[in-house]
Amino acid sequence: MGVFSYLCNGCGSNIRSNGFEGEQCVLQHIRHGELIGQVEGAYDGWGSVVGDKVFRRYLPAGEDHPNGQRQIGLSELGLPDSGKRSGIAAWHKVCFAKVPAAQQSEYRISRMDPKQGYFGGGPRPEFM
Repeated sequence: MGVFSYLCNGCGSNIRSNGFEGEQCVLQHIRHGELIGQVEGAYDGWGSVVGDKVFRRYLPAGEDHPNGQRQIGLSELGLPDSGKRSGIAAWHKVCFAKVPAAQQSEYRISRMDPKQGYFGGGPRPEFM
């Protein structure tokens, strides 16, 4: 799987990583309009944050987790409401902090970044 990213629900710009460091972000796993899990940290370029061991990670055979790769993949691509009420709501951490709690919990699914979060420049200082 190559690098990919999302467009921030706050400012609309992409959440970037250069493979060594990433912009600070909040990623929310949403299924059927409900929050399943949330992580915060430096975006890693592969749909999670640096140092997290579960969120969007491949787990050993026979193991499953609501926020592992299999379940997030199902939410993003394998459900009738994928991309509408199931998927990832992604934010730059500074954008997430600026909006009211009611807007944070609207769980609006983010669009994929056409530049994959890698091309078009590295992480920006205002999001670090």
